[in-house]
Amino acid sequence: MKKIILIIFTLFFISSFSYSQSKLPKCIGDKNKYNNCYGKVEWDFIGDSKLIYEGEFKNGGPHGFGTITSPDSKYIGEYIDGRRNGKGTLVVFDRFKYVGEFKNDQKEGKGTLTKQDGSTYIGEFKNDRENGQGTFTSKEGDRYVGKFKDGKRHGQGTFIINGNKFDGEFKEGKLNGQGTATFVSGNKYVGEFKDGKRHGQGTFTYTDGRVLKGIFEDGKFLGN
Repeated sequence: MKKIILIIFTLFFISSFSYSQSKLPKCIGDKNKYNNCYGKVEWDFIGDSKLIYEGEFKNGGPHGFGTITSPDSKYIGEYIDGRRNGKGTLVVFDRFKYVGEFKNDQKEGKGTLTKQDGSTYIGEFKNDRENGQGTFTSKEGDRYVGKFKDGKRHGQGTFIINGNKFDGEFKEGKLNGQGTATFVSGNKYVGEFKDGKRHGQGTFTYTDGRVLKGIFEDGKFLGN
């Protein structure tokens, strides 16, 4: 709760400071015709709730810098023709905070996503999801650095979890293809993976020097 209150206070401070810097004149007259001015409007939202926008206008809609607040979210940043475009901060209360670039109301470009569970993603976005190169860090400190597709580990990357390190090609969040697993115990596997398990040709080396080299299936060694 304290974290959410801090975020809301920060957003209020940023918005107040930014509006005072607007060089546009104050909007007057019909709000549907606000143009090249600064003002505040309210629209009916869900039930008795309101959608409140305060900022710069063009052709009757948000354009430039502004803040829009709904019962469950708040956005502060840049608009083009009524849509989030450019840099901004979006907070969806009790879910996440995103600071970064937008295109046509979606997260697109570079940004930082912090979720309510304490996890963070820093990297590239496309189509409102984590897509491209990025770094994910869980609340517990587990960390993945590499390629993402639609919010999942997908492509070349390195995943460190509970001290164990996995390098290689990921697909749908799991190792698939050639990879290397280095365990906290000191044991190491180099070879092929399928759905996160040792599967195919590979070599497993124990810390005591023993070596298993040959075919693995579903994580088990079958032999040479």
